[in-house]
Amino acid sequence: MRPARLLTALSIAALLWPASARAAGPLGAKGEPIQTSAYAIDLFQGPVLASSRVTSLGGSYAGIAEGVEGGQVNPAAHAVRVPWSVDWFDYDWTLGFTLPSSLADTDFDNNGTPGFSYDSFRFVTLGANMQTGAWAFGILTDAQTYHLEGMESVDANLPNLRVNLMRARAHLARSWFGGQLVVGAGLRMVTMSFTASKDPISDQEDDRELFNTTGSAPEVGAIWAPSRLPLRAGITGRLQTRSETDLASETKPNAEGDILLGSMYLPEHVELPWEVEAGFSWQFGKRRLNVPWINPRDVVAPLTAEIQRARAARLRARVSEAAERKARALEDDRMRASRADARSRLVARYRAMPRQKLLVSASLLVTGPTSNAVGLESFLRQQVDRSGRRVSFTPRLGLETELVPELLMVRAGTYLEPSRFRAANARLHGTAGFDLRLFAWRVFGLFEEGTAWRAGAFLDATRGYLGWGASVGVWH
Repeated sequence: MRPARLLTALSIAALLWPASARAAGPLGAKGEPIQTSAYAIDLFQGPVLASSRVTSLGGSYAGIAEGVEGGQVNPAAHAVRVPWSVDWFDYDWTLGFTLPSSLADTDFDNNGTPGFSYDSFRFVTLGANMQTGAWAFGILTDAQTYHLEGMESVDANLPNLRVNLMRARAHLARSWFGGQLVVGAGLRMVTMSFTASKDPISDQEDDRELFNTTGSAPEVGAIWAPSRLPLRAGITGRLQTRSETDLASETKPNAEGDILLGSMYLPEHVELPWEVEAGFSWQFGKRRLNVPWINPRDVVAPLTAEIQRARAARLRARVSEAAERKARALEDDRMRASRADARSRLVARYRAMPRQKLLVSASLLVTGPTSNAVGLESFLRQQVDRSGRRVSFTPRLGLETELVPELLMVRAGTYLEPSRFRAANARLHGTAGFDLRLFAWRVFGLFEEGTAWRAGAFLDATRGYLGWGASVGVWH
């Protein structure tokens, strides 16, 4: 075939192909049924769903960014050493669970329409990190599960449809200068899947996954924590995360390019918009905010060097095997005693710190737009309600003080939640929470001597939304 004819054939094919490959589209006006897959889901989350401390502070945690929950606001937080971290290897974990009763009959996504179009809502958060010297690695996940009422399944033996939405983070971080500068980076991932099951609530081994879409994008962050100032500041940048349909999904596009699950039009992709979050905190009172971390290995380094020199000298002198064993046993005893002494002094340093403080934290979250998108609830209702047409700003403010030293910690905060929907307005949240010291318990020797436990609760209230919860943990 001549090049000219080949070019003409390719041009005609290019003109004809979109008619059979693209979704019918476009989206209709607000309130109309969704009858195309030519759209995205904007996964902006307005209300704070996090740990007791973060929620109580109105989400204003970007300027504190410590502990495993800090990884939600800054990848560098995993490598921030808290004053009670006295070992070369340390770890932290978090677990949260939101029941449907705390969210029912509310305008969760602030679209101006109260009430949900789904049942059996579950929101679970889980995270952990590991610190080895100046390095740290952390993972965080949150999962949302919705049981879809009145939707057609594709299998009479598996009549219930569930939508599962999971967001995950994996970060690597490192600190310098005793923790005064911390930098972290990693991936932010999102997955949405549809599952047919026998039971609407519990997961079954014979569940059938019908559709899956997954995406990831990088995020980076840095924290400045000068040891001579009661100031800490952090900044994070997150790129847009846009999912792609898993080619192994059972549900495929039809001739028009639409992806139908029963009568439900699935989106082309789901999207976490780009974000920039920055904040700072300032601590008043006698208690230090930024305590330089002392590596226990550095404390015993002189003894380690001394022992290595002694062993080298004995090797050159060719001492007997029995004498070498005796000398090594004595050196090992000295090393264990030195490590125990160094650790006890670091623990004593922490416990001697004054308790009086007033921690003030402020932050701003800037969220980018999402084109041709609807909100999550709009998608579940299968009614058009466009979301994310413009950049959103979420200012936050939080206060924390130990009202009764060694007994009661109280927190309060506020944040202005923007609406991603044109017909709705921003709303101001008020948050509050407390931690109460209970008793000391080693839990059958699993924790060190003097470990005390706490219990707490938190509240987040605004127009059309009320969130609450309780927590237990170690008192610090």
